[in-house]
Amino acid sequence: MSTLSTASATTHYKLIRTIHPVGQGAFCSEQFFYDKDKCPFFTAVYDCGAHNKNAHARIKQINEFRANVDLLFISHFHDDHINGVLDLLKDKDKVYKIVIPGIKHCRFVVDLIFNYILTTSVVCPSIKLMLACIPALKARRSFQQPIDVREGFAGIKCILPGCSSPSIVMAVAPLAKIQLLYKRRLWHYDADYTVIDTDKEIMLISRLVEVLPSLQTVLSSGDAYLDEDWYESYLLPELERVGIYRLKEIYSKVFGKSHHNSYSMVVHSYPDKLVTKKEMDCLFTGDVVIDKQLETKIRQCHPHYLQVPHHGSKNNHNKSIYYRRQIPFISVGTDNTFGHPSSQVLMDIMNKCPYGHVVTEDPDTEFKQSFTF
Repeated sequence: MSTLSTASATTHYKLIRTIHPVGQGAFCSEQFFYDKDKCPFFTAVYDCGAHNKNAHARIKQINEFRANVDLLFISHFHDDHINGVLDLLKDKDKVYKIVIPGIKHCRFVVDLIFNYILTTSVVCPSIKLMLACIPALKARRSFQQPIDVREGFAGIKCILPGCSSPSIVMAVAPLAKIQLLYKRRLWHYDADYTVIDTDKEIMLISRLVEVLPSLQTVLSSGDAYLDEDWYESYLLPELERVGIYRLKEIYSKVFGKSHHNSYSMVVHSYPDKLVTKKEMDCLFTGDVVIDKQLETKIRQCHPHYLQVPHHGSKNNHNKSIYYRRQIPFISVGTDNTFGHPSSQVLMDIMNKCPYGHVVTEDPDTEFKQSFTF
């Protein structure tokens, strides 16, 4: 386990940031403590999922999350990033704030089909979570102003499967700015999602119409989400009837051998400038593709800690976002079949950054940082 500590004798807050060893997936948490308290007063999570049974069991057993999860960011709806969310929030009494990317409907449908191909089940946790988020995606809520998470904020209340109280789910497109206040202004979360074209998604849906007639409704409805029961009454039964192999064959003809990763909600987590000047910030990137616009934004925020996009995939790589003194980390499974991380990505990072961390399903690779401020 790697631990980096920064101390100050004049303040009374502590942040523990953990990149959990879940293998091929993603699970990151930030917990804030006041003075010498043993229980955090605020917990934020970025993604919670993995394609590893041992790692998935770890998600359910992590002791820190006996406390409530106050704020959850979902980068995108692929199974390895969200299949642990319902277990994480199970049997909690608090109202959660869940921030999701405001993706277009055709992209949502393609992700749902992809998760079915990957998991071979229409009742898997990732699909259950996606269906629960439909009301927020239909409402297309966007937040441009700072939000005080200690006072609560408006969202779409829905019941997540297995949770004992309503959860507030928000769609974000293109930006949400969230402030953490506790006694004083402490922390900021800037969630950024760029809506990109969906040509390949529409192409896939057009080719699937022959075997999934219900998708004709998607093509004729433009970008409008349908009523929640449509997915369970029409789309999911058709997926089961057609079967994995036929769907995978059509999917591969559009997207190739590897699954499609072209979007993610990026979250910049950083301290308020009045609190500290220490290098404590972190940029969570999910499986994002670094385009010119995002490259510029990353250079501007200059994050000290950086999640390497898409588990170190060469298709999502842009070496210009790394700089000396930066500390990047990669979440990856040791037995993944996608060739992650790319040797070229590792070489480019090592040539620029003196320190870096590869976090796998091995508990010893856990990357934990503790800051006092």
